[in-house]
Amino acid sequence: MQPILVSKPTLGYLRPAGDPCNKCRELGLKVNSDKLKALQIRRISACLDYSAPALLTLSSDQIVSLETIQNRAMRSILAAPRWTRLANLRVETYLPSLHTRIRQIAVTLCSKMITHTRPSPLKTFSRMLHNQDLHHNLTWHRKLAEAFHFLNTVPILSARGIDNYHPHYHPNPPWKDKSISIHTSTIPTTKALCTPTVDQATGRSGAAIVTDDMSIAHRMSDGASTLQTELYAIKLAFRHAVYTTHPTIHIFTDSLLAIQTLKKNQVTDNLKLVTTILFHIQQLEEQGKTLSLWWIPSHVNISGNESADAAAKNSLRFSTINGHITPRSPSANWYKIVTDYNPPFSVTTLPRKSAAVYHRLSLGYRCNWEIDIRVPRPCTLCTIITDEPLIHYILDCPNIQQLRPQQYQGPHKRDRRQFASTAARCLAEILSSPDVLQVLTSVPPPR
Repeated sequence: MQPILVSKPTLGYLRPAGDPCNKCRELGLKVNSDKLKALQIRRISACLDYSAPALLTLSSDQIVSLETIQNRAMRSILAAPRWTRLANLRVETYLPSLHTRIRQIAVTLCSKMITHTRPSPLKTFSRMLHNQDLHHNLTWHRKLAEAFHFLNTVPILSARGIDNYHPHYHPNPPWKDKSISIHTSTIPTTKALCTPTVDQATGRSGAAIVTDDMSIAHRMSDGASTLQTELYAIKLAFRHAVYTTHPTIHIFTDSLLAIQTLKKNQVTDNLKLVTTILFHIQQLEEQGKTLSLWWIPSHVNISGNESADAAAKNSLRFSTINGHITPRSPSANWYKIVTDYNPPFSVTTLPRKSAAVYHRLSLGYRCNWEIDIRVPRPCTLCTIITDEPLIHYILDCPNIQQLRPQQYQGPHKRDRRQFASTAARCLAEILSSPDVLQVLTSVPPPR
């Protein structure tokens, strides 16, 4: 794969992207920053997102050329002076550097190819991530491995494994009629059955089903996405229906996205979860039961739906997790190690500065300059050079040495691939100490 897409004609197309912004201002047209940002995304980001995997092997000069185009567009969007720092521009526009964006998209696409059940030449790539000798002559593979390590996604990829189909699910032939009737039009009903809930503040998630005479609620793995919780609630409903004696089954959900996922002819994501639902549908068909899946609007005072919402929210207080789904994001993985889904502090009772420090540590957020361009820089609290400021702060910075447990003290060698998980475990022990936030607030982590 070579960066053939970034040629002079391509750059010539992208360079004028910022000009319409200036033209609008020169003509006195009142176009807000959101519309200017949308224009930039459609003209620049769309082109680069499409070609991201091929752009991994760009030279440093080509990267600079592309970054210059986006930097000019961001200044025009915000009407910012030329001396404005790029990190501030990116924070205000919520746009990462193009180099980081290219890496993110390439890693996301390749991760799906590696973990999917379909055959792919990248299936053996996971071995290359831990052995640089296997790809020293393969430029694109080397760049992709660097992107995985840069984004700290190697541990997540290793833990996720292959997203396989349910072992007893067999896809129906395309000419066979569907075993279930799916309705997405609003119905005049006062009964609902399944619903999920996700607490964005704590990352906890739960799912519940409600019938006329019973309810079932499960707490799910923290960090699960909204779609995953919605599908899990539907799975609970169908599994319950397998063991009932009713000949006709009506299941109601307020998740249109989950229904659309189940209507697809080919499953491409959340394979185990979706195919488990489809397997239960096949079981119900073999039992001779009539199935209907209905969409209903949410939060419109439908009594059954409100009861299911209440049951799902109540499941967030459960001490044990019934529904296990692997978290997908680095922040979720870090949060799991640091807090074990049981935060040591109630953020609502903390001063604002202490709460900001706790959020920064518990979620493992990176510094602005670390996201911008990952080059070694001096720690903001000491003179040690580092390219991973948060990990250095937790494991090595002398300013919090008195808080660091003994087993993490000293210059002993550590496996660089385990730096993140080691730092997270160390932080978990630090946060368990009394009055630790007062010290951390006085010498806060780098930003």
